[in-house]
Amino acid sequence: MQTKTALVTGGSGFIGSEVIRQLLKKGIRVRALLRKTSSTDNLKGVSYETALGDLSDYNALLKAVDGVDYVFHIAGALNAKNQEEYNRHNGLGTQNLARACVEKAPHLKRFLYVSSLAASGPSLTTTPKTEKDPDQAISQYGKSKYQGEVELRKVSSEGERFPITIIRPPSVYGPRDRGILEFIKTVNMGFVPLFPPLFASKKHVSSMHKKYSLIHVEDLVSGIVLSGLSENQSRMEIFYLCEDQSYTWATIMDTMAGILQKKPIRIPLPESLLKSAALVLQGVGKITKKPHPMTCDKINELKQDYWICSNQSAKEKLGFKPRWSLKEGMAHTIGWYKQNGWL
Repeated sequence: MQTKTALVTGGSGFIGSEVIRQLLKKGIRVRALLRKTSSTDNLKGVSYETALGDLSDYNALLKAVDGVDYVFHIAGALNAKNQEEYNRHNGLGTQNLARACVEKAPHLKRFLYVSSLAASGPSLTTTPKTEKDPDQAISQYGKSKYQGEVELRKVSSEGERFPITIIRPPSVYGPRDRGILEFIKTVNMGFVPLFPPLFASKKHVSSMHKKYSLIHVEDLVSGIVLSGLSENQSRMEIFYLCEDQSYTWATIMDTMAGILQKKPIRIPLPESLLKSAALVLQGVGKITKKPHPMTCDKINELKQDYWICSNQSAKEKLGFKPRWSLKEGMAHTIGWYKQNGWL
């Protein structure tokens, strides 16, 4: 049997590098789309083919997708100066990759796109979002990821070009992740930040009772690889991949504190203070030409009370089974940070 080939974008990141590892274990040959400036620290000791280029370089994309059997599109901009820049990376970039597949990967078995819960938006109640619920992105990042979904669906539906799967993960954590690391460092210093609730004036939810769905990177990647290679799907699928339960902000912070053996002080952060800090950091980002992740747009996301979703569809259709609980996954993650000198 001829070995199948998968193109992975974003392969140098903490999610993409784990996708590459799991695909190789499945006997899939991997081609990774990387910039010349991409760090390959996460890929040390991993056997893969390099395709140089990025999502704005259409000629490079044509070479990258030539003859591949699967596409795992994980690359995307987490931070950008404005909506236009977000859309260029996450919307137009996805469209470019899909159109390149039409030209150079005529036998593509599936195009898997890692989007985000942000593309659909938060839940307005304590009921987790499902794939049947309406989409209402509330941030620039979320709107750009949703645009990527729309562009992909347009290209794939033209003459039923190729089947697609869209994965919408919530907050992802695990070894090599630098996002949640900042919160862990804060707790380790003895503080727990409390973000303002969306409906603070109604007092029906406190900062500590905001709820979040989470997923450990290994569970996310297992679901990504499972859905990307599975033939038991329709031509267009959307899945939320997350743990079986959601957690309050209090539970997440207390779990970190317990593992770190800390008793942190809870510090409320007023919206006015957050916005002022964001404006300063945005100004610094313009000067340095490196957008800071803390923006007014990000504060809009932090204000939302319920970033929660359901994995029921993925469990029923794919047999998806998350392995890591919050307590076990966070202990594993913090242990890795300490072992590797990140904490």
